Amino acid sequence: MGLTLSPYVCIKGLLLALELVQGDHTCVSNPFHRDCIVLNLPGTPEYDPRRPLLSRMSAYQLAAMFITYVDDMQAAAQGEDKCW
Repeated sequence: MGLTLSPYVCIKGLLLALELVQGDHTCVSNPFHRDCIVLNLPGTPEYDPRRPLLSRMSAYQLAAMFITYVDDMQAAAQGEDKCW
């Protein structure tokens, strides 16, 4: 990288900022609140290829989350109001 900043520094800063934005995930009024994390892994008896491999669930609903890949960030939630 020479004398420029490493991409690691930017990614680490983004992850810390996202953690701060999401707030306390144990607070029920928080849209990012989750009760459990459901794993849907190939090879397990309850594997369903139509479902995602990892889901954050809140009272039998999908909890809100940010999905990030390099420079693209998407929000996912149960409804449009929570996603916004």
